[in-house]
Amino acid sequence: MAEFGKKLTCPSAETLLAYNEAPLPVLVRQATSAHLRACDFCGAALELLSKHPAESGSQQALEEPSIPLAVWTLAHQLRQRCMSPLPIAASNLC
Repeated sequence: MAEFGKKLTCPSAETLLAYNEAPLPVLVRQATSAHLRACDFCGAALELLSKHPAESGSQQALEEPSIPLAVWTLAHQLRQRCMSPLPIAASNLC
């Protein structure tokens, strides 16, 4: 039995909301339709979004937090290092 929950392959909530409320590119609409036929979680999410639509103007755009370039670079380098295969002795660094 598959777990009930959002997976990496699931469309975003914004895509699901646009699926009913806004025009989507044809390929995105087709892919979302196919996904909804196979994913109970996204079907439930779409139903919830349909029953409780956001009030117009109530959604604020989410902005990515601004961080200094040096901090971003360090985080990116650490992430790359932790994602690459490490020798067993060095694996405790990540």
